[in-house]
Amino acid sequence: MNEKLRTSAKEGAEFEKVKAWFPFLPGIYATEKLRSRGHELDAEKLSREYTAMTTQIKTLEEKLRTERGLTLESVTEAMGVIANLKLSVQSVNEFYTGYDPLFTWWMPVPYKTLEDELTNYSAVFKAKTPVVRTDKSGIAGIPAGRDELIKQLQFEMIPYTPEELIDIANKEFAWCDKEMLKASKDMGFGTDWKAALEKVKNSYVPAGKQPEMILGLYNESVDFLKKYDLITIPPIADETWGMEMMTPERQLTNPFFLGGTNLSISYPTNTMTEDERLMSMRGNNPHLSRATVHHELIAGHTLQYYMQQRYRTYRDYPSGFWTEGWSLYWELLLWDKKFPASPEDRVGMLFWHMHRCARIIFSLNYHLGKWTPQECIRFIDQDNFLARPDS
Repeated sequence: MNEKLRTSAKEGAEFEKVKAWFPFLPGIYATEKLRSRGHELDAEKLSREYTAMTTQIKTLEEKLRTERGLTLESVTEAMGVIANLKLSVQSVNEFYTGYDPLFTWWMPVPYKTLEDELTNYSAVFKAKTPVVRTDKSGIAGIPAGRDELIKQLQFEMIPYTPEELIDIANKEFAWCDKEMLKASKDMGFGTDWKAALEKVKNSYVPAGKQPEMILGLYNESVDFLKKYDLITIPPIADETWGMEMMTPERQLTNPFFLGGTNLSISYPTNTMTEDERLMSMRGNNPHLSRATVHHELIAGHTLQYYMQQRYRTYRDYPSGFWTEGWSLYWELLLWDKKFPASPEDRVGMLFWHMHRCARIIFSLNYHLGKWTPQECIRFIDQDNFLARPDS
């Protein structure tokens, strides 16, 4: 409750900064309020009001184009306001059009021109978004700052400071370093862990075989859980998950498969370039995938969502720490239970654990203002996994 009050107050303060750009707002919301109670509207009068609003917005657009000094927060708030206003005028139009004869006669053109002008207004605001770059990486962003991080951690009931979390991640990373070198030696590559990882990446299955491979990995995972009686698996949870193919466009920003109630498979299509195909196939090889099938399905997110919907649903609240923490717990437990059967499997499992440690380290250092985007990029680069800069 306190967090909601805090964020609501913050949003209210941002709205006050942009309120002057929306003198027509009360009229739109007043009409929507009448609609919500089913009042008969004066369609002829509303037609004139919508036309006047459209003219007013065009005038404001010209003024906005020369406005300087809008913050990212103000632009974001303004675009959110416009999105809500569009929902209101759409709500009124959908409620009366076709049902009210006078509204249906008077309003189609005024409604469409107002909606279009609101869209244009949002585009003008978007064009005013300040570009904030802290280096030459081309990545824009604004660090949250330590105070905001502390508040968000407190809300999530995490009893650590950002600095303490970075320290924990570094310790976990040091453990990964040692285990990765052990696996590399067991594969015959000595301390050349990069060569070991390269062999693992190139173990991908041929095109068209990825769904079959994932199903096989799922069966191995569930059989392992049942063999050691690690958790009860409801038959319906085992039966009702499914697969879907990830679009090529989505794979450009998310090259690995995802899960939840269904598994979204990331694998190349005929429309991809050679480099895109190889990246998708190498990044979803059996050993990296074996380490994450149980994370996404059972006993990970699939079982997690199944139980959330059925037991103690009052505990179901959005938290990345809970959602990802559950699956990470199973990754670590299965590691301890020797689920990775070969050194290649261990490399695949360690790759993901290292990746998660790296995300904690670079993201918190960035938001603390200690690292630039370019330093974050350099750190997350595979070549630096075993030669990390001081944090």
